[in-house]
Amino acid sequence: MVNKKRTVRLFLDWDGTLTKKDTLHLVTAIGYDCNRDAKLTPWDDIVQAYISDYKQHTESYSPAAEERDAEDGAARRESNWLASLKPVETRSIERVQTADIFRGVIKQDVESAARLAVQKHKLQLRPGWRKLLMHHQNSATAPSVSIISVNWSATFIQACVEAAFQFSASGMESMMVAPIPVYANELPLVEGGSDSCISTSTDKLKKLRQVREDDDVIVYVGDSATDFDCLNAADVGICVRDDPMGSSQQELKETLDRLGFETLRLNFDAYKKFGQYVLGRADDGNNRKRIIWWVEDLDEISKFIEEIHGHV
Repeated sequence: MVNKKRTVRLFLDWDGTLTKKDTLHLVTAIGYDCNRDAKLTPWDDIVQAYISDYKQHTESYSPAAEERDAEDGAARRESNWLASLKPVETRSIERVQTADIFRGVIKQDVESAARLAVQKHKLQLRPGWRKLLMHHQNSATAPSVSIISVNWSATFIQACVEAAFQFSASGMESMMVAPIPVYANELPLVEGGSDSCISTSTDKLKKLRQVREDDDVIVYVGDSATDFDCLNAADVGICVRDDPMGSSQQELKETLDRLGFETLRLNFDAYKKFGQYVLGRADDGNNRKRIIWWVEDLDEISKFIEEIHGHV
């Protein structure tokens, strides 16, 4: 184990990790609602254009997925593939900008839509979200919590979290909850996809490296291939899996299996068993595979955070 006291920092994905489902449709609906009198390009057309672009890129990319297997350097090759998707994501953003979907949308529109989505249960957070996010509070010994997302609106995410606390059974405490840092994009989207845009797994890893401290113990939680680089780079990488798994969760599982990662159910006994290896040291003398942990609910993560806090 590590002798020097280290700070546990928890980084969470948003869509499909903190939330039960993807929320992009709720964000795009803001633009369509604010421009309901305009003849906007149907959202399905933009989605289909993205799918076609993604498919074409996948078919032309080398090495193909089946060739990015468990050999040495497999994780690096997978990271290169994920980074190669940047132009695909950029072209999608350009289509949205050209369609003028978010014309005239202001911050208050986004905040109001977020609050309504939570209030009307159009957006649902996973059970255990509240306890997990409360780790961010002001105790000097508490681990900090941040959200890193490819979502198009950090304002939307922040407003959803604030509304969830307000509308929860313990909503009276919402005034005491410190704002949780959200690293995501913002409306209006930047045409051409600026370097600061977070749209790929590579971008998320870049942001994580920017905001972490050198001696932090990084716990990262995600659910899809967009989280791969952060899961692999974290001291403790955790993926959320439903029963049955959703398509994004299944894709991540297949990726980890193909690359030869070992996936274990998260628990403190396993953490103690693997010792320093769990803190990201891949060479512990036993040539173990890189471990990614998995959970079915967020309460498992809260319990784990509490248990490891005194041992790092």
